[in-house]
Amino acid sequence: MVSSRESGADALAPGQQLASYRIDRLLGRGGMGAVYAATHTGIARQVAIKVLHAEHATESEFVRRFLDEARAVNLISHPNIVNIYDVGQTPDGAPYLVMEYLPGQPLSTRMRWSGGRLGHTTLRFARQIASALAAAHARGIVHRDLKPDNVMIVGDPELPAGERVKVLDFGIAKLGPAALGRDDLHRTARAMIMGTPTYMSPEQCRGADGVDDKADVYALGVILYQLLTGRPPFIAQSMTELLGMHQFVAPTPLATIDPNIPPRLVSLVHAMLAKDSRERPPMSRVAAELDAIGHVSEPVAVDWKIRMRVLALVCGVIAAALVAVIAAVVIVGRR
Repeated sequence: MVSSRESGADALAPGQQLASYRIDRLLGRGGMGAVYAATHTGIARQVAIKVLHAEHATESEFVRRFLDEARAVNLISHPNIVNIYDVGQTPDGAPYLVMEYLPGQPLSTRMRWSGGRLGHTTLRFARQIASALAAAHARGIVHRDLKPDNVMIVGDPELPAGERVKVLDFGIAKLGPAALGRDDLHRTARAMIMGTPTYMSPEQCRGADGVDDKADVYALGVILYQLLTGRPPFIAQSMTELLGMHQFVAPTPLATIDPNIPPRLVSLVHAMLAKDSRERPPMSRVAAELDAIGHVSEPVAVDWKIRMRVLALVCGVIAAALVAVIAAVVIVGRR
């Protein structure tokens, strides 16, 4: 007999077949489930498979939220959001999602390697995150757990800088009626604290009821503050203290920490961190503002092929000039 701890997400082993997919290795575990690298045995496509833990597989609320993640991602359909291709069930009845495999690193890892600050990369990544979430909000979907761990950096040769971010884990996303295709708002009506404390908005700290898209704006504001200064706006010894700081304490002004941060960016971040959600800009405006600030503040990233052509042209001009000078010297010498 297989116990609950050995079934569902906990039972998958390398080499095991799950529908058309061969499990390759465990990528990581979380409170809701486990994620595995897998390969479609028919077409050799690499994927990631996210399986709900067995202890949650019999709870309808968890299962609905898990499957709503797939619905949310496909409704948004944005290049900066991870793709989900399919859903299914393990032989033990645990639901799973077949997702895009992303060979890269979480933003949190990049931040640790860099000491927290990412320089000009900050604006590029923040613009992409804002664009993805603006698209989500336009579909009536609120992420509610935006944090560096849920942003993956992957290589993309089609972009000038060669990197793209992908927003992950819509597992506790709030979907409005338009996204759900049904009136199911009672699911978030209970006063529940949902999210990660460091990045939670004041209204999230008070409970899930009434949280809207401005909670994601606040979370991105926290991430931006952290990327610009090397630390989040609030650090506390306990979760209770941290939740209180989000609600009642003003963050240290960015200009005080680093006077070199562009004033326009300082104003934007502090507006995103407003305690009253009504005073925060919508995510679409955040994306537009970051784009405008980036064009002014960030050096233009030039494709390496263009750089090589420019370098070859410059070298050619220099060589031609040297030949002309040498020729002139020879002619003068003969005279």
